[in-house]
Amino acid sequence: MLERGLPAYIANVASVGGLSIFPVETPYICSKHAVLSYTEGLYLEMRMQKAPIHVSAVMPGPVATAIFNDAKGAGTAQQRHRAAMKDMLADGMQPAEAADHILAGIARGDFWVSTHPELTAQTARMRADYLANLALPGLAETAREITGL
Repeated sequence: MLERGLPAYIANVASVGGLSIFPVETPYICSKHAVLSYTEGLYLEMRMQKAPIHVSAVMPGPVATAIFNDAKGAGTAQQRHRAAMKDMLADGMQPAEAADHILAGIARGDFWVSTHPELTAQTARMRADYLANLALPGLAETAREITGL
């Protein structure tokens, strides 16, 4: 891409989960944080090189997919969490609509590309407050019900 010098696009799929924490999803959440950090660094590197490459962090929210159908986990908290997530995703945005939002954001050259911009912004604010206050990790009430913490 760099050698050709032509406009190009890189879109890495993170998740709103890349801005949050949840104990029974630690590997998933960790991977989404990593994708987001990688994408931020790549964006800066492309700017440093004045490359015509647009970099986007795709942040899907609740999209009606089957992501939790094959998820494994024997613990009660994991089972409750996956059941709650499946219920939430059943009412989520349809995949074709999500794809339209995502492709439009990438085509505009947006860095932050979200299917649910308000949810993404709210989650980012919560994460920023948590970090700014050096708070202990905590959970929202619904997460406490799911995990039993």
